[in-house]
Amino acid sequence: MTPSLVQSADAEALSDVMIRLSAYLGTLGVQVRKLEHEIGEELCAKTPQLAQVIIHLQSLDYLRQSLEDLARLALLLGHTEGTGSLTFPIAAEISAKLTLNDTKVLVCSRKIPAGSETSNDGSGDLDLF
Repeated sequence: MTPSLVQSADAEALSDVMIRLSAYLGTLGVQVRKLEHEIGEELCAKTPQLAQVIIHLQSLDYLRQSLEDLARLALLLGHTEGTGSLTFPIAAEISAKLTLNDTKVLVCSRKIPAGSETSNDGSGDLDLF
């Protein structure tokens, strides 16, 4: 099924999705900048704390997964037809193709039906190790 955008009382405005997407990208940018600085300091230290380095690497893994999801979301939204609002069923279909719950809630501010989320903590699976 090709996602479509239609005006409906049971729909999410595409502009609302894009505003949430923009805010999320801004937050990720701040996190990347902070991690870049912290990892640089840690690697330059004479005795880096292994646990802290692992925490930073996990954070980078989360950011990578988030950015991959955002790229997928932009592609899926780019393949929608028409203009207007994203209906709840289409938003749920797009959400099912995303990995992280933090990204899924950008598409649909309402709760996605049970079974379409992989976890409730918003973090997704760690792919690093």
